[in-house]
Amino acid sequence: MVRQRWADAALAVASEDLAPVSAFPVIPGRRWGPGLWWSATTGKHVSAGSNAMRTQLIVLDRDPRVTALTGRPVRLLWRNPRGQVRSRVAQLFARYTDGTALLADCPSHPDAGGAGAMKAAEAVAKACTYIGWTYRRLPPLDGILAANLNNGTLPRHAPYLHQRTASRIGSLTRLIRQAAITAIHDGTERITKQSLDTIRLDHLAETHHRPRTR
Repeated sequence: MVRQRWADAALAVASEDLAPVSAFPVIPGRRWGPGLWWSATTGKHVSAGSNAMRTQLIVLDRDPRVTALTGRPVRLLWRNPRGQVRSRVAQLFARYTDGTALLADCPSHPDAGGAGAMKAAEAVAKACTYIGWTYRRLPPLDGILAANLNNGTLPRHAPYLHQRTASRIGSLTRLIRQAAITAIHDGTERITKQSLDTIRLDHLAETHHRPRTR
């Protein structure tokens, strides 16, 4: 680990290539611990310390302006008005196409970390502004958007979808597309088995799903 002046390090060091300066903590009793997100942007794993951070990684990974992502690459040190040394390791680093960068924290709720986290955020934001970067405490996503980012939702319903569409890709495409349109129009913004059952498909799929009784 190397210590450099902030402005010099920002110019000389590719932060996106750095390993985490410290591991994400494992907190007993939490339902979700540290893990890895495979980034399509970088072509490698990015460390994620929480479910909230993983969600923000997914969002940034889909942003066309982002060229690189990494977790906890730098530790920023400064002195407070009393001369005491303070430090902060931002959870997330993103590099943009224009060469600027984002340092971010991903709290699970707006007040996470209390007053100390807010003061640290102010210091990091000033340091980032000084070198032309941005710092943000990324707010939790809207519930619907966050749910749509969860991987594995569709595969969990594979048996139902296979039977519902007679295992035909064309029928599956129509089913999901029509269900999405209906969910937008009726304001529910949810696709459920009940809503899927109301959609009429081609004769083969309908016959397979609702066989005739004699």
